Amino acid sequence: MKYEEALHRFLYEDWKAAVKAGKTDFLTKGTAFIGYASVLVLLIDSVLKGYITVGEFAAVFSSISFMFSIMEEVIGGHLGSLAKNYSAVQNYLSCFELDEKKTAVRTEDRADCIRLEHVDFMYPAQKDKALSNINLTVPYGSRIAIVGSNGAGKSTLAKIILGIYHPVNGKVIFGRTAAGEEPRLSAVFQDYNRYKMSLKRNIIISDWKKQSDVKDAIEFADIDSESRSFPNGLDTMLSKEFGGEDLSGGQWQRVAIARGVFRNHHLLVLDEPTSAIDPLEENFFYEKLLGISKKVTVITVTHRLAAARLADQIWVMDRGKVLEIGNHKELMIKKGIYYQMWNSQVDVSQKQEAAIQ
Repeated sequence: MKYEEALHRFLYEDWKAAVKAGKTDFLTKGTAFIGYASVLVLLIDSVLKGYITVGEFAAVFSSISFMFSIMEEVIGGHLGSLAKNYSAVQNYLSCFELDEKKTAVRTEDRADCIRLEHVDFMYPAQKDKALSNINLTVPYGSRIAIVGSNGAGKSTLAKIILGIYHPVNGKVIFGRTAAGEEPRLSAVFQDYNRYKMSLKRNIIISDWKKQSDVKDAIEFADIDSESRSFPNGLDTMLSKEFGGEDLSGGQWQRVAIARGVFRNHHLLVLDEPTSAIDPLEENFFYEKLLGISKKVTVITVTHRLAAARLADQIWVMDRGKVLEIGNHKELMIKKGIYYQMWNSQVDVSQKQEAAIQ
C-alpha cells in the first residue's frame, strides 16, 4: 500500500515535470521556427524584387542556417540541460545552508540502558503511523531480536534507535556506558555499501588509523581472505572495473558484517544481516554474536526465528507496535503471535525436508 501511494505520487510529479519541460521546449523551438521562417520569407522577397542574386541568397541562407543550428544547440542543449539539473543543484546548495539539527537520541548520566519513551513515527505522505507508542528498555550488554511480518516496523524501529530517523513524538534516551563513555553505535543494513576498494579498506573505512582488529573482524564474519576469491589477500581489489574481483552477495554481506564489527561500538544493530548467507551457517553466526563481549549490546532484526530464539529478549512487532516481549521459552508458553509464527516456520521446514526426501 505504501509502495503504491509513493509510486503514484512519483509518477504524478514526474508527469508534471515532463509537461513543464515539454512546454518550455515547444516555446523555444516555436520561437526559433518563427524567426527562421521570417528570415527565409525576407530572403525570398529580396530575390524576387531583385535586391539580391540567387547566389547571394544561397550564401546568406547557408549562414543563417548555420547560425540557427548553433543557437539551437546552445539554447536547446546546454540551457536545457542546465534547466533540467537546476533543481538538483539548488537542493545540493540548500543542504549546506541547513541548520544542524540535534539528533533525537540524547545521552543521560545514568549508566543503565537505552530507553524509548512513547515513540511515534510516520513516513512523509503516509496516513498511518509506521511506529505507534513504543515504550522499551534495553539493558546494556543484552541480546535483542526484533521479529514480525513484512511491514511490521522492524527496520524503522532499528533506525529510530540509531538516530537515523527522528520520532514525530516521544524520545530515545541512551544512558552512559559503565565506563562513563558516550555510547558509540554501529550497524549493518540490508542495503550495505560495496566500496570499490580493497578488502582491507572496505572493512576499516570507519577508522583507517585503527587496523589492529582487522583479522578479528574477518574471522568473526568467516571471510577466508586466503581463498581464490581474494588472490591478493587483504589487498585484493573488490571491483572488476579496477582489475579486481567480483564477490557474491553472501561474500559482500560478510564484508559488511566485518565492517560493522570492526567499528568501535557499544551498540551493534544488524538488520537482516544473514539474508544472503546459507541458512545452515546462520545459527553458527548467531552463536558468535552471543560470544561478543557483554559490554556490547546487540539488536538484530530478523525473520528467521531459529536465530531469534538465541536472544535474551525477543520483541514481536505487528503494524508498528510491539505486541509481545520475552525470551523464546516465555513466548512459546504464552502461545501468542510468536508461538504461531514459530509453528508456521517449523511446518514449512518439515514440508521442505519431506519434499527433498
